[in-house]
Amino acid sequence: MKIIHVITSLSSGGRERRMVQLVRGLSVEKKIEQFIVTLHAGGDYAGDIPDTVKIHSLGNGSKVDLLRKYYGLLNQINPDIVHLWTEVPLFLLSTTAFRFRFGYKMIVGFLADGNEVKSLLPKISNWLSFKFASAIISNSMAGIIAKKAPKGKSHVLYNGFDFRRFKPFDQQELRIQLKIFDRPVVMMAARFSEAKNWDMFLAVAEKIGEISHEILFMAVGAGDRLDYFKKLAEKKKITNIMFLGRRNDVENLLRISSLSLLFSNEKVHAEGVSNSIMESMAAGTPVVATMGGGTPEIITDGVDGFIVSPNDVEGAAERILNILKNSNLRSQLSKNAVFKVKSKFLLGNMTEQYKDIYKR
Repeated sequence: MKIIHVITSLSSGGRERRMVQLVRGLSVEKKIEQFIVTLHAGGDYAGDIPDTVKIHSLGNGSKVDLLRKYYGLLNQINPDIVHLWTEVPLFLLSTTAFRFRFGYKMIVGFLADGNEVKSLLPKISNWLSFKFASAIISNSMAGIIAKKAPKGKSHVLYNGFDFRRFKPFDQQELRIQLKIFDRPVVMMAARFSEAKNWDMFLAVAEKIGEISHEILFMAVGAGDRLDYFKKLAEKKKITNIMFLGRRNDVENLLRISSLSLLFSNEKVHAEGVSNSIMESMAAGTPVVATMGGGTPEIITDGVDGFIVSPNDVEGAAERILNILKNSNLRSQLSKNAVFKVKSKFLLGNMTEQYKDIYKR
């Protein structure tokens, strides 16, 4: 079976990680040959692709040039399945059209977040690709509903977590390096973009700072708004926030943190099933997240984490302080979160579900 995975780039992101994890999981299957077609060469995850999987970069050029190269690759590889991980209309429309020439099965798999499609061209390209797809895959029910995908051919395949990512490390040494020492740490790992509500993060840190000077808020992530929020925290004299920028040891940072946050900007973005939330739960780090999208599909409020309303600074601060003060509650949330991931979100389960759909 020949499978082509089509994705815009291999840079950091939820869908990119999901695809790479799947590609790695399938690479041990002798009867499956995989190829990746992307617009841009390189990227954060390029080094994680097994040597047996060929990456084809279409590069820059006009739309006509890109279509010519893409057509040539389809002709050369002659795939059984083309799996679309991108919502770029050029790829959706061309893959839909070319399937009549090459006869492959088409899987539309870019659905993830709970954002509604509003522009005309994406609406048209989505509708056509849904109509002619053999299967539609989302990592959340929220994604299927928001994108108005036909339920008869739609499948929810949740993200899979690989617990082997947790390697042994010296927690005390990391705390010393970061000059955290014995302070309780509340962490949020996310891109500094409009999709994430970093304003709420700052407001919560400021509010809790008025009550306790011991609790440290750790902001992990890069993005075009990082400098803006650094300056805003400085201007507001919020001194209990540490901005770490991009890090390659998020799993370790989670394990030295007492609590993890994910605040989303509901005006522009609704989460699917967030990798950030899943990683935190797998690490046994209790999560407080804002309501929206697929978040209730992974967090059961009050059982393995807490969900608060968007911009509810008071509610978020209250829950954070409650968790930090109550060791029994923190321990129970942690145990329930790890159990949830192990029972519902294992990488091996995700890979097997994809294999089943491919074979069908």
